[in-house]
Amino acid sequence: MNTAKIKELIQQTAEEIESTRDDNFAINRAVESLVREVTGAEYASIWMNEYPLLVREREKGVKSLSMEEKQGLLYRCFVTKEPAIYNYLTSEKGYLPSIDNPDDIRIKSKITLPLLLGEDLLGIVTCYSSVKKIKNFGREELERFKTIVPVIIEAMITMQKNRGRSVPSDRRKGGSADSGLRRRSTDIVRRLEALESAEKENASLSQIEAETAAIVHDIRTPANNLLGFLKLLEEQIEDPRLREYLDHAEKSARMINDLTTSILDSFSMRLQKHSPKERVSPSKYFSEIGETFSARMYEKGIHYNIFIDPNLPREIEIDAGKLKRVLMNLLGNAVKFTQEKGTIEYSVSYISAEKKIHCSVRDSGIGIPKEKQEEIFRAFTQADETTKARYGGTGLGLSISADYVREMGGKLSLESEVDRGSTFFFDLPVGVVDSAPKLLSLSKTSSLAVTVLLHRENLPVAKNIAKYFVKMGLKPEQVKAVLSADQIPRDTTHLIAFESTLPALKAWQQGQGRSLPTLIVEENFLALRASEIPEASLVSQYGFYGETLYAFVAERQPVRALIVDDDRISVELVRTMLAEEYCHIETAYDGTEGEKRLIEALEKGQPFDLLFTDRNMPGRNGAEMIRHYRKIEKKAGPHRIKTVSISGDVDRTDLHDVFDYLATKPFQKEEIVSIVREIQPHTNFKE
Repeated sequence: MNTAKIKELIQQTAEEIESTRDDNFAINRAVESLVREVTGAEYASIWMNEYPLLVREREKGVKSLSMEEKQGLLYRCFVTKEPAIYNYLTSEKGYLPSIDNPDDIRIKSKITLPLLLGEDLLGIVTCYSSVKKIKNFGREELERFKTIVPVIIEAMITMQKNRGRSVPSDRRKGGSADSGLRRRSTDIVRRLEALESAEKENASLSQIEAETAAIVHDIRTPANNLLGFLKLLEEQIEDPRLREYLDHAEKSARMINDLTTSILDSFSMRLQKHSPKERVSPSKYFSEIGETFSARMYEKGIHYNIFIDPNLPREIEIDAGKLKRVLMNLLGNAVKFTQEKGTIEYSVSYISAEKKIHCSVRDSGIGIPKEKQEEIFRAFTQADETTKARYGGTGLGLSISADYVREMGGKLSLESEVDRGSTFFFDLPVGVVDSAPKLLSLSKTSSLAVTVLLHRENLPVAKNIAKYFVKMGLKPEQVKAVLSADQIPRDTTHLIAFESTLPALKAWQQGQGRSLPTLIVEENFLALRASEIPEASLVSQYGFYGETLYAFVAERQPVRALIVDDDRISVELVRTMLAEEYCHIETAYDGTEGEKRLIEALEKGQPFDLLFTDRNMPGRNGAEMIRHYRKIEKKAGPHRIKTVSISGDVDRTDLHDVFDYLATKPFQKEEIVSIVREIQPHTNFKE
């Protein structure tokens, strides 16, 4: 359907709504018809949010659904406020017929699209098809669907007013659906024009691009099989560190799916110009990219340093997909062209005055002649004729990376010298979503004295460790390196020792008759187990260890949070919201299990600081769990856990008696995060 036809349908619908503006059934019929026409779907439903119900204006059939059951794919949309496409609906994990197929049709495919006014969820609109009229929905249908959202919102506001319902304060007062539509006409036209432009560009893709897309799809099949095997392995492995490395392997397999799309980039760069930006936690986002290469670095015997600036904001907005491909390509090249026992440094720092990030990948590899340094950014070009034969590759990756960096507002630059290595770097502007300073600050801990026990081959990693501490606020003289245990200064408050120095360290500890807070840096993958060194912390030199270093020496400990809810979607949502906070997070899925976790932590001397729980759960509910735990907690000492109700109801009768905070569903990230930040000054301190 072309945009001219969509515009015509929108106008007809607006006129029909205006002529029947007091008849909700007629309005609903008009809007559902518009949705079906635009998406090519067989059915449509317009659900209004009247929490805890979703309500639709129908003369027959199911007229309301309860979100208190906290199940189904429709509930997932209700909680996450994100659109979704399901082409094999009944096979989807979480599918619940009573919620996702209330009309009891032989449903096959479905789109769920939330309707938002600012942060308010006005409702959810769905379109779907049965096996009688098979329809596979894609991005094109979703984008067309989105263009008519303003029309649906205006119709829904009218229907809500007819029902005598109150509306959020940012909705307009008075006016008809037609006048409201005119106010939103600019937005609609802009969306339609963008859609029309994209459709024209898509139509111009050549046959070779279509064939390449088929190849990409074929590559994804074995990658998905690999993911399946990794999942099976994960179920058999209990060691938490092995599971962590397995998780990295899974991320690598997923990246195969992402990276295969780069094959298309040289043909369809014009379609990528305005890809959407995403909000990310910088430390999590950049560290996951770096740790994807940890195993390869170890296998090749490369000294690998990851540095993620502790002063990065809590949350930034970037083109996450493009930036990941650039960094993955630069790191992949660095591994390829760096010899055994070489060094690779992956660094992301923050230029606060300019709100920019500086990314660099430095290696000690073969280097690039000066006269070739401009050429390598051209497609299918490598520095030397023998490079392809010796190392492989097409020379396409750097060309794509340079284009991506330019589109994101920067310039990919290079400094290199033959046989001395190369450094690729660029600056990018970022949107600062949350400018609150990171918690990794040690500026007030002037009494700290950190000693690093190492051998000479550990110097590159030791320098990176010292760089973290200096960035966190320590003075350079507060971090010292020694080559012998006998040289450990008497004023040392914290000791970091490399794996290879363990025999000397143990002998020193026995001779001294005392032990210091100790962190062991593992030099060989999976060579050590935490049980082997129970009095020390453990970190791998091939991973991101900035937050571990901070936790090792900081007075302030991570907030220990427990999330208890029988609704797994809500648990994962809260966990995701807290991802960039300085938290240790555990979960439980019923009140009995939650109470057991609370008591066990208390008995170990590591009580939880914060509890998120639902009031209403099968068996022991949230309030009962807290009341029983409070009695045990009171006998144990002065520590008192802070409790947060994450129930859907707004009952405040036990707010101060049992719960310290109330977060109503669907809750906002700012609300959850603010609670953690409020209690952080009151978390435990080391003696």
